Amino acid sequence: MGSNLKLYKDDVSDNILAKSLFSDKINNLSFPTADGTAGQVLTTDGAGALTFQTVAGTGDVVGPAVSVLDT
Repeated sequence: MGSNLKLYKDDVSDNILAKSLFSDKINNLSFPTADGTAGQVLTTDGAGALTFQTVAGTGDVVGPAVSVLDT
């Protein structure tokens, strides 16, 4: 059957061929094949490989100041 999924109309005379939704690689990102454990997050190596990692420590999220504009 391969890694493709066929979708049929009622009369099955035409079909649509779609890539499998169960691929471990989407948009050049290689997803892990197994789940991480509780508290782990997905991290990247910068080359597209994703792995589950436990992030040490906690901290504040720092970002730009929020401003409100009247329109």
